[in-house]
Amino acid sequence: MKFKMGSALMITRITLSITIVACGVGTWILMRMKTKCRSSWFKDVKPSVEKDEQNTDNTLLFKDSVQNCSACKELKVVYERMDSEFRGKGLNLDAIKAIQPWFHGLDGSNTPWPKMYKDFPEPLPEDAVRILVIPLHGSPSLAAAAAAVTREIMQVLPSRAKVFLNARTHYHCTLFHTSHPTDTRPDPFAPDGGLTPDQASSTPGKRPGPTQGILSHELESLSKLVSSCHRPTLVVDRVLLAASGTLLITWVDPSGVVSELRRQLRGTFQGACTKQANIIHTSLLRIVSADQLSDETVKSVGDVCDKWTERLQGKLLIPQQCWWVHEQEFSTISGEKVHLPLKSS
Repeated sequence: MKFKMGSALMITRITLSITIVACGVGTWILMRMKTKCRSSWFKDVKPSVEKDEQNTDNTLLFKDSVQNCSACKELKVVYERMDSEFRGKGLNLDAIKAIQPWFHGLDGSNTPWPKMYKDFPEPLPEDAVRILVIPLHGSPSLAAAAAAVTREIMQVLPSRAKVFLNARTHYHCTLFHTSHPTDTRPDPFAPDGGLTPDQASSTPGKRPGPTQGILSHELESLSKLVSSCHRPTLVVDRVLLAASGTLLITWVDPSGVVSELRRQLRGTFQGACTKQANIIHTSLLRIVSADQLSDETVKSVGDVCDKWTERLQGKLLIPQQCWWVHEQEFSTISGEKVHLPLKSS
């Protein structure tokens, strides 16, 4: 009898536990349904981190391919010019002043951070800024090195300098803007960008946002282009501080994939913004205080860049995917993302 009562009690407890779990699962499902993203395009599940094996030192392996790549040589000349400009003239204060309205925290002891586009002096409509990027999320060693570069640069900058540090999870290489914050395009397929003459001559805040139909078409087109594109081989060229105040890791692409993809993107999105990235770079920090650096500081920054160029030059990034981002905050790729896999070899 005792055994039967004990068994009955155990069964009751098990039944109660199952009921509680079921209720919990039901509640979780309801919460997920309520918080479901406004569009089925965007996935809540983050992709797993790619293996970091491609980021070993393959300098010798790719040395010949980089040296024999005419596009790589052209980019290296551009990077050399950017590097020399900062070392010779310091910061371009006019360029820094031009972006200051896009940042909070420029007064007092606050740390600056970018404004949401809805908080711009002239707010942008929803989904106004859309960008295709290669994320560095699958390269932990490179991301860690980039963060270390940032720390060392911060140590040699004056304490009064206002500096925005990009989060490690936001490190990326920009491939293409279908719509840029300084030149928004509601319909990048149309030659006129979906803008009337009056809208085209107005500021971005006065331009309309894209329709859901355009966004669907944009995603479909990007997905087809990216999925037919082989994974590029990006090779670190150097670390430099541009005169604009932005600390960069610069890359070359001996595979030629990035330049070909950009060519196809320009052909597909004929009405996209005219302001497009022509180099391949990853932004690590941005100086947003318009105070010139001393000659000593410029030299110290250059020394840190040289140190990390020597360590990182030749490192590889072979991404497995691109991200289509509805950027909501200036320059950080914060916002809803769609993960677009590249074609495997």
